[in-house]
Parts: sequence; structure tokens; C-alpha cells
Amino acid sequence: MLDAEAEHLSGLLPALKERGIRVIGIEGGDRAWPALADWDWPENFAGGRASAEIAIPEDSAPEAPAPRSLILETPVRSGQQVVWPDGDVVILGSVASGAEVSAGGSIHVYGPLRGRAIAGIGGNSDARIFTRALEAELVAIDGFYATAEEMDPEQTSKPAQVALSGETLTFFPLT
Repeated sequence: MLDAEAEHLSGLLPALKERGIRVIGIEGGDRAWPALADWDWPENFAGGRASAEIAIPEDSAPEAPAPRSLILETPVRSGQQVVWPDGDVVILGSVASGAEVSAGGSIHVYGPLRGRAIAGIGGNSDARIFTRALEAELVAIDGFYATAEEMDPEQTSKPAQVALSGETLTFFPLT
């Protein structure tokens, strides 16, 4: 709310415009106040509601949101471990035997998946694992896992998708 006696009131609108803020409404101001005489402000809107008070810290820029996906343009080699709890992991190459990829979201491997793929870390049961050739040592989603010996031989060495259905990992062909 504006107050006729507020310090620096006459400079408020120019300061907002200088920062690229477009004023679309003013609450509690009076066009008769001397400090507002030169303001070019819009007429009041019909309806609407006031927002809660907010504190705007001075001289601080908001942090940019973290990326939701990690894209790796090189293969994941044996012995390497990739952990990305903030979203999906996309691997444009392969995952070698002895390598491990963990993601908070889904895992997409555009080459053979021979190592371990652990999707949905942190409780994301909707996560999935996609690969061009399922040859994994282990796949897991939200804590439920299957080893190479437990996987359907009909799905191995082919494009596949792994999803969690209840407490069971299900394997689907990718066509």
C-alpha cells in the first residue's frame, strides 16, 4: 500500500520502469498526491485481489534453476559411476560392463546398456530405463531390481524399456 508521506515516492515509478517493470495496477494511491502528479498510471482494474506482502532482497539475483536432465555425449566406461539425483540421465553412447548410472528420473541409453542402471533414486516409481540394446548386469527402479540372470532372455540384446509395475520390474520391447 502506498502512503502519501513515503520517502522517495515520486521516484518509485521511474525506478520501476528503469528496471523493466511494467506497472499494471496501483493499490492505495491517490492521483491528487503531489508526489504522484507526474505518474502515468493505469486506471484501476475491476475485481481482483491483493497479494500477500513479499520481501525483495536488495542486490541479489535469483538463482537459475538446476537443469533437470544430464546429457552425456560420451560412453560411460567400465569403473565409472554417474549419479544425477535431480532428473533424467541421457547417454548418447553406451554404458560398459562395470559402469553404473544412477538417476532421480529415467535413464536413456542410445547405445548398449551393459553395466548397471539405477533409475528413480529417491522414490520416483514412475522412472523408466530405455536402451537400444539391453545387456545390463543390473537394472533397478525405485529400489526394485533385476540382475542379468533374472531378465527375460527374449528382451536381451534388443531395444528395451524397463518400467516398475507395482513391485515388479517389467520389460517391454522398444519398436
